[in-house]
Amino acid sequence: MQAVTLPGGVKLLLLPDDRFASLQVKMWYAAPLQAKRITPAALLPLLLKRGNRKLPTQQLMVQALEELWGAEIQAGIATIGMGHVCYFELDLTDPRFLPGAGEAIIPRGIQLLVDLVSDPLLPGGSFAEKTFREEQQILLAAQERLPSSRAAYALDRCLYAVYQGEAPGINRLGLSHELKELTPQKMAEYYHIFRQESALTVGVTGAFRQQEMEQVVQGILGEHASRSLDITHAPTPHAPNPQQLTEILPGEQSQLVLAFTSQITYSDKLSLPLAFVNGLYGAYAHSRLFRFLREEAGLAYSVSSRIDRTHGTIYAMAGLSAENVVVAQEMMQGELASISKGNISLQELEMTRLAMLDQYRQLRDEPNSLLEFTYNGELLKRRQSLSEIMTAIRGIGIDDIAEAAAELRPHTSFILQESGDLC
Repeated sequence: MQAVTLPGGVKLLLLPDDRFASLQVKMWYAAPLQAKRITPAALLPLLLKRGNRKLPTQQLMVQALEELWGAEIQAGIATIGMGHVCYFELDLTDPRFLPGAGEAIIPRGIQLLVDLVSDPLLPGGSFAEKTFREEQQILLAAQERLPSSRAAYALDRCLYAVYQGEAPGINRLGLSHELKELTPQKMAEYYHIFRQESALTVGVTGAFRQQEMEQVVQGILGEHASRSLDITHAPTPHAPNPQQLTEILPGEQSQLVLAFTSQITYSDKLSLPLAFVNGLYGAYAHSRLFRFLREEAGLAYSVSSRIDRTHGTIYAMAGLSAENVVVAQEMMQGELASISKGNISLQELEMTRLAMLDQYRQLRDEPNSLLEFTYNGELLKRRQSLSEIMTAIRGIGIDDIAEAAAELRPHTSFILQESGDLC
């Protein structure tokens, strides 16, 4: 991987790899995460994808992509630690597999991607009313569908409680009451703020020569300005008094979410061991929660856990009947305590190690995942190769895992109850 800073401050990440049959180009615009920016940022990529001044209609946009041999463009929003990232990506078939296409489709495709952001259609200085209303309704419908997935909704509500409504706990789709207050003019104003506040990084992977690709991207971007970005990624503070919250939402089962905090940052030596804790605890089919809570005790229909290494948190989730919540919570907390004491068998240790290594191996064969992995390292100021991380995983032992698990503290217990009273 080669990282280059272009004139104007744009960072370029080049990952040449001739194994892939496509060329992937991704543009990330990152800014510090702020609650007031989340909702307009969720809507902006939808509006920008609708066209630009050169291609002012969806029909012309589709035609341009077809002329690039069926190229595809995606756009979206993500939060990475305390970074708020708006991304635009181009998937272009490698010219090697397109007889007669020629190398010219590469700069044409990249120019099309860049124009989406740098040359938007703003008639009269505002987004078109019809386009705005259509995309606003699409996003509003997506927000309103969130409770339909009870497990995801329960996790979402737990996150909101952990961060007390602050930016890290707000869903990336934003808040519906804020979305309804937006207007075409307000979104145009936000677009200019977005361009001024964001740091641009461009990533390319596929079959190409590094020097030639650098010249192509630099030629298209020119003196495209990008601000420098300095984001502090701090762990989530412990709760002086762990909170237990209940919300009733009629449905077929209850959902229990437990949030645990540590003071382990992404760059801490215990960050990977903490990921190992998550693997032993609930991330895989062989993990503790699946084996003991679901299979042996029969207390839950579904179980899992996930880690947010940027904030040093682990979330454990269970779909279960309301009468099992109390016993299940005690058991979930008990299994984590057991890991913190080093009560880990060699079999589950090695199964977890193999599962983690396999996840990183898979990144090598997925162009988009490889780009994301590389960009995350840049944004989080933790640049490591896949080989370095896999070597580190192979060296993690029971003492490292127990030390990381011992740093975890209960923060929030959130129950999404189907109805009635808890037993």
